Amino acid sequence: MSETVILPVNKKDNDDFGKYQFVSELGDGAMGTVYKCFDPDFHRMVAIKTVHQDLLTDHSSGEFRERFKNEMRAAGKLTHPNIVSVFDAGEKDNSPYYVMEFVEGQDLKCMMDTKTAFSLKQSLSIIKCVLRGLSNIHKNGITHRDLKPANIFVSKDGVAKIADFGIAKLDNSEMTQIGTIIGSPKYMSPEQCVGEAVDTRTDLFATGIILYELLTGTYCFKADSASAMTQKIINVDIVPPTKIDGQIPRYLDKVLKKALHKDASQRFQNALDFLNALDEGKKNTKQNSTGFKTALIGMGALVSLSVMSVYLYMTEPLVDNAQTDNPKPSSAKVLPASTPFGSDTSRSKIEIVQLSPEKTAKIAKLFKVAETYQRIGRLVSPAGSNAFDAYKIVLNLDPQNERALSGLVTIETLLIQKLMQFKESGDVEQASLVATAGQEVFPNSTAFSDYLRNL
Repeated sequence: MSETVILPVNKKDNDDFGKYQFVSELGDGAMGTVYKCFDPDFHRMVAIKTVHQDLLTDHSSGEFRERFKNEMRAAGKLTHPNIVSVFDAGEKDNSPYYVMEFVEGQDLKCMMDTKTAFSLKQSLSIIKCVLRGLSNIHKNGITHRDLKPANIFVSKDGVAKIADFGIAKLDNSEMTQIGTIIGSPKYMSPEQCVGEAVDTRTDLFATGIILYELLTGTYCFKADSASAMTQKIINVDIVPPTKIDGQIPRYLDKVLKKALHKDASQRFQNALDFLNALDEGKKNTKQNSTGFKTALIGMGALVSLSVMSVYLYMTEPLVDNAQTDNPKPSSAKVLPASTPFGSDTSRSKIEIVQLSPEKTAKIAKLFKVAETYQRIGRLVSPAGSNAFDAYKIVLNLDPQNERALSGLVTIETLLIQKLMQFKESGDVEQASLVATAGQEVFPNSTAFSDYLRNL
């Protein structure tokens, strides 16, 4: 069944653009007006962008027209799911226009203006679409130069597409001047702000600004005036996004610091480098998270084996095989030279003073349990089956046991290391879990309490 197309009843023939039948006005900007039109040949809606007449009245209009057409021809060769396709170009009333894909959705600026809250997943998805589109544009020798939210369309299914990349590339001195006036200074690179020659890396700088805005809801070079804003773009480093929102993964601080470097040679050198940095950071965060979860709950058969071992240790008679039927209390017992992971390996033996053979045997078994749990990462959970609890039972039997005390210090150190790893990778959820668990068992440790207090 074909789609029904409703044209305005008060439409005049002069409203059309050749075969393209006028439907409605979509928007009006500094450069031109965009119209929604119907293409009867392909039975589809298209968007047509025109250029304002007042931009064509000075002595440079001839060159402007030619560059406009050249860029549209170049853009027409681009075919990519993250670029708004250009179908055709022409003139109406001596003013050039071009015909492009009509995207069912909104431009990103409208979404931002309505205070839409962007999730981390949605923000990264949009920017990755933009970077894939830019990679294709740049490979075809085009620099956008006017990348901003108003030139990014997001379809109803969440796919972002870049538009208007042809008009921005007007790079003779007079046209660059016009481009600067009609463009958006908010998304200019430092080299654009000072009038230097620009290349594809200026588009990556603009992408970094947009990503920062999506993540934080804040413009990173906010100022009271356009000139003050420009000075910030040129001279002032951004505030790391995690300082604004602690839920943002920490790896994005590093990504944005590089993307928004003042020196173009220190930025990402192409869109794929930027894209790979986002993917790699997310991958590392996920691996760290998965690794900790696996260590925390144990691994299959090994965990089962550990539980069985505990049961056997706790239920079998707590006497040494070397003891007689009528054992006598021992004044000293030397345990095997076995130390928990991370403890002082220079200590070859631990003396337990004034313990019965039963307690000595039980402590020996508890150390084996503690070390097993420590190896598989069961440091403080689950309750009753972890290294911390095993060492605490030892200390209930022998309060001055150096080996158990050293084991607790090791567990605290390992937890702090885990906390720092997750904090550095930006995994706030896992860092909070570690800090909460650490504070419960080590209430006097400031590392855990300080982290939780600063969330």
